[in-house]
Amino acid sequence: MSLQWPESTNKGTALLKLAHQFQERVILRDDFLGWFFDAEIVDALRADPPDFERPPRSPAEEFQRIAYWYAILRERCFDEAVTVAVRAGFRQLLLLGSGYDTRFFRLPEIAGRSVAVFEVDTEATIADKQARIEARLGRLPARLTLVPLDLARKPLATLIDRGLDPSSPTLCVWQGVSYYLSRESVSNVLDFVRTGLAAGSRLALDAAGPLLISPNETIPGIAFNIERLARIGEPYHFGMEPKEMKAWLARKGFRRIRVVGQERLEWRYLKRHTIPRDMWYVVTARTPAGDGRLHAIMSPRIRE
Repeated sequence: MSLQWPESTNKGTALLKLAHQFQERVILRDDFLGWFFDAEIVDALRADPPDFERPPRSPAEEFQRIAYWYAILRERCFDEAVTVAVRAGFRQLLLLGSGYDTRFFRLPEIAGRSVAVFEVDTEATIADKQARIEARLGRLPARLTLVPLDLARKPLATLIDRGLDPSSPTLCVWQGVSYYLSRESVSNVLDFVRTGLAAGSRLALDAAGPLLISPNETIPGIAFNIERLARIGEPYHFGMEPKEMKAWLARKGFRRIRVVGQERLEWRYLKRHTIPRDMWYVVTARTPAGDGRLHAIMSPRIRE
């Protein structure tokens, strides 16, 4: 089952989603991920895809299987959040820590409704992504803006200089990032979403529980993952219990806060449980004056 993970969590997550394209059951179809990998890697996965259903044989495989399923489930959930928001009239999408996100290309709602998409990530990731898109298309599409910005060091208000419209209701998807930052940096990003974007804007984020931050006996392979992240210089720093996160967002002024754990995402999309509980969870919230339609993706039976 094991993949050779790249020395980058951005590329590693994209590789897991690419591997998913060659599984027997695909619940997240993405025909664009191959743009960001050499042809030899894509051909190797197509010829001999990893078997994520096979019992893992090492701590590395154990945690890779956990990360694989969560990456797929999280992506599906936030895809639905984007679709619902765009259909409700949102025309601005902000992707924080976008990595090798392909929603601009693969979600028909974005292409069909002239949505402006702003993607934010580190300078190295943005440079690599832009080069690979331009190699395919010759240039960046007009409504796609790639912004190199370190969320831990620079204020998000600089996005306005890159064309982000603070008067336009915006869906902010903050995916796969918060756990790498300090609590202060997470707080600063949340404050920007709450006060820097238009009234009625939406937030969709995922967060880690405390069990992912330090070695324990509950999560298989967690010690391996902590060591791997430290070695590549991308350790987890921030973990918070779901109830604490909900209360924190409420104190910051967010409304209609919904928290869904990974086990409920599994049941929603897979109809079975595959990975341990209490690791990651997803949250949606709105700033005041919104209509709350973003939360239509969370049916009553999976709400917390």
